[in-house]
Amino acid sequence: MPLQLYCEAENNALKRQLLSLLSLPNAHSKSKLQKLIPGLTKWEIDQSRAHAASHGAGSLPGPVEPGNRHRMNKEKLEHALSFFLDPKFHQICSYGTKDLHCDNGQTVTIPQVVRTTCHSSLLQMYKSYCSETGFVPLSDSTLYKILSTCSASRRTNLTGLDNIATDGAAAVDDLIKMCDQLKGLGSETNTVANLTTALKSLKMYLKSEYKFSVELSSGCQDHCLKFALSHPTNVLLQEECDHSHEEICGKCNILNEINSALFNEIQNIRTSDIAEELALTAEKALEKISEWKAHILRTQNQEEGTYRALEELQPHQLLIIMDWAMKFLPALYREKQSDFFGQKGMSWHVAVAIFRAEDGSLKHKTFNHIFGAVRQDWFAVASAIEHILKSIRVQMPGIEEVFLRSDNAGCYHCGCLWLSMHGISERTGISIVRYDFSEPQAGKSYCDAKIAHMRSKLRMFVSSGENVTTPFDMKKAIMDGSGVAGCQCAVVEVDRKNQTMTSHCIKGITNINNLAFEGDDIIAWHSFSIGIGIKIKREDVLKSEQLDTGLIILSDFEEPSKNYGVISHITKNCSVTPTSIFHCSESGCNQQFSSYQILQEHILLDRHVQEKTSTYDALRHHWSELCNSNLFISKQLVQIGRDHHTLVKNSSVEKLQQGWALKKTRKFARFSSKVKDFLHTVFQEGEESGRKAIPVEVSLSAVLSLADGYSAIYGNSCPSHILTCWGTKEHH
Repeated sequence: MPLQLYCEAENNALKRQLLSLLSLPNAHSKSKLQKLIPGLTKWEIDQSRAHAASHGAGSLPGPVEPGNRHRMNKEKLEHALSFFLDPKFHQICSYGTKDLHCDNGQTVTIPQVVRTTCHSSLLQMYKSYCSETGFVPLSDSTLYKILSTCSASRRTNLTGLDNIATDGAAAVDDLIKMCDQLKGLGSETNTVANLTTALKSLKMYLKSEYKFSVELSSGCQDHCLKFALSHPTNVLLQEECDHSHEEICGKCNILNEINSALFNEIQNIRTSDIAEELALTAEKALEKISEWKAHILRTQNQEEGTYRALEELQPHQLLIIMDWAMKFLPALYREKQSDFFGQKGMSWHVAVAIFRAEDGSLKHKTFNHIFGAVRQDWFAVASAIEHILKSIRVQMPGIEEVFLRSDNAGCYHCGCLWLSMHGISERTGISIVRYDFSEPQAGKSYCDAKIAHMRSKLRMFVSSGENVTTPFDMKKAIMDGSGVAGCQCAVVEVDRKNQTMTSHCIKGITNINNLAFEGDDIIAWHSFSIGIGIKIKREDVLKSEQLDTGLIILSDFEEPSKNYGVISHITKNCSVTPTSIFHCSESGCNQQFSSYQILQEHILLDRHVQEKTSTYDALRHHWSELCNSNLFISKQLVQIGRDHHTLVKNSSVEKLQQGWALKKTRKFARFSSKVKDFLHTVFQEGEESGRKAIPVEVSLSAVLSLADGYSAIYGNSCPSHILTCWGTKEHH
């Protein structure tokens, strides 16, 4: 039987497996097998006997382990790695991770790393370095493969960033550059190195950890919301602390230590003009860092209002979050060049109404008003709110109270809108209870997510061969097919003839961030839940009543096939067990285990194994170790505040004033006559030559003119101040 199967088999591996049954020395000799099977060679018989010896007669061969050949020159590889993996070319992010997938199926997790130089530039620098040192590098293709193996994110430009946070981070970078300048002016190397390290640790702390340290009540004055946001003089806007603030946060105290050490070094500069300029620059930078810190604290406090509203939301209540979307430009399936120019966008206002369902989950309905061309002011917002509440009364008759939330745009943060809420509540039968605002520059909300969904639907509609050129086309595109979950649209126009309120008498609007409406009174707070609030009698600040807004409805709301969207579900008895991978601590052992107990058994009882890996897998592991070590160093920078090493000996901790995190009143310094004459001269030169002055160039020229009578021209105005004011309208 095996002989017949051997003759019929076409696969050489199968023939070897069958022949191993016939070629056993005690069964048939080689000569007898050659007579039974014509054309059989002695080599094939030897191979079948070897198969029987290693795997067993007639058994299947075991899996073949892939062999990894190391053809790369180790010396050249180490030389390239020492250059490519230099920390100067990489930056560890304060959040996020990245997975490296090895050839053997293993996954290695590393911190999110940004490579600050593109691969081609890095390769060019390395080859230049090799030519200088007389070293022969690896080939370009191999070097590119090494860089792609040690993968990292690429640095990219960002737009629309938080102004205060960006200015604060830039101020830290400016102080780091100033430290290099101080080193050239005679400061000790160790002092400058300590300052630079402290600045980096402060920046990382503010970007990542400080917001998690903030608490409503804390023994540290840097973390206590009650202390930081209580008004220093108005008892109605104060929240009394039932504890003392004797605790000191070493990480927050880094800012005070930097302040003292930096000005000590500036005072040691012999040139008074340079010292004065550096002192002014340092003062401005430290002020921006302090504003950044206060901004983070205020943001956490204002976001607490949203969290609390969602937690305490009752079935008869709604939380409405509002925002204006960016204008939508007309989109054509086939757009001519003449259609591209002179386009006018269509305005649309989005309001997400969040409610709690019977099962306890949070759901939403999104009301989208498409205006076309409209002035985005308070009256347009009031018209939209009144129409939304009337629609909610029809679609959700059980709703009785509404909480409003929006960003700090002028159309929302307006006294006329606040005063019109009383009339809207009476006309719609739904009471507007509160109106909370987000911290300026931190107004991202659920509206942005729904706007992104609707924009995606609009792009898909155009790609299918349709055009979107009118508000009616926008509604058709968004509602096309099954629409967007929970989103409904209305095409409307604002009737300006119905606007009867034009002014009010409310003072200090810019400082108000939270409102409550109680009958005819308005309760105002500067910060959420800080104090009992200031009562504003409506009759004292109202000049004229706003009657029915009379929004013109061209196409009313239509509920989609899925008339609500789900935000979250309530899950009970749910426990999450994180998956942990334990690595053997023995150097060179590659074993991994799913539990600590198995790891201990391996260390005590098992053999340590070093698996053969490919060159590129070895690179991935080396890259992982380097990234984690750099992350450890970055975390150590953040831990500086916990150590007892200070930049200035016997430095005293500065006591913060109550309300230190409240928004400060902006002060505008007037230019002297000499500064005005200089700027006027620059402006006139631009008018005559046709080459307008660039603010950055004016600022740099001011710095360069420091040695040529800079103080005599500008007085106490620093170049950055000139740059800011030069960009304002009155100096154009």
